[in-house]
Amino acid sequence: MSHRKPLNGYLDRTRKTLEALDESIETVRCGPKGEKPAEQRARLKLLRDLIEHQTVILEGLKGHLLGRSVVGTVNEPPDHYGGNPQIEFERYFRNMLAPWTEDDLKLRCEDCGIKSEEVSTRDHVDLCGKCHAKRQATQKVLECDLCHIKSEDVSVRKFPGSWIGNYLAPGKSYDLCSKCYKDKRKSETSDGEIRDAQEDGISNEALTPTTSTLTQTSSSWWASANSEEVAEPVSRGEIKALLGGTANLLRLLKDLPLDQRVTELEKLLADKPKVAPGMEPGR
Repeated sequence: MSHRKPLNGYLDRTRKTLEALDESIETVRCGPKGEKPAEQRARLKLLRDLIEHQTVILEGLKGHLLGRSVVGTVNEPPDHYGGNPQIEFERYFRNMLAPWTEDDLKLRCEDCGIKSEEVSTRDHVDLCGKCHAKRQATQKVLECDLCHIKSEDVSVRKFPGSWIGNYLAPGKSYDLCSKCYKDKRKSETSDGEIRDAQEDGISNEALTPTTSTLTQTSSSWWASANSEEVAEPVSRGEIKALLGGTANLLRLLKDLPLDQRVTELEKLLADKPKVAPGMEPGR
């Protein structure tokens, strides 16, 4: 039947390559009788190269199936499956490398029930083009609470709650576009830092230091740390001021070009002592 025609896609080609490698490895592993030492060494070297090539293909296929982390390493099965991660991964691996057909690429539309290659996953739902257009036409277009623009980009955005004493107040939800959402997040973060600092008696200027001010503060701190005098315990307000200044410094450095960013960081670390405070050898 035509719908059972082999697809010969990426995974099919990978499966055929692995099958050919398996046959080659078995052939090379069983060497001929009476081979000379030089021939045996050459055979073992070829066997090693084939196994390494097979490992590279399998590792690439594993990354293709499971994805990679932000640092580029292949995700492991336990990150994707519960109960029996290795068994679930082997089932998934077997299904992916089984011979594919054209019928395997067809999805069923959840609205009209048609099964076709025109059906795709749209907004986490399998829909054909016509049903997707119908859903978008009937979908209510929201208005941004800040800029009052009606657009499909506007959606309900929920903000995290805030602590009032020992009680965590629930966060509020707003209809915002992407731009207003980013602006409001920045304002909420900065307002929260200033509000916490004012509760501890810290001025607004202490939360927005310049790079030069932070450099001087860092230098004076390391100087006092290297002195023989024992510093007073740091208060909660001073810790918040330091954390707030660090956050603002990171935001400042983020907007700078790479060369200027490196220069400013070198200035901050110029007076770094060789031995951390409190770790000096005994006298």
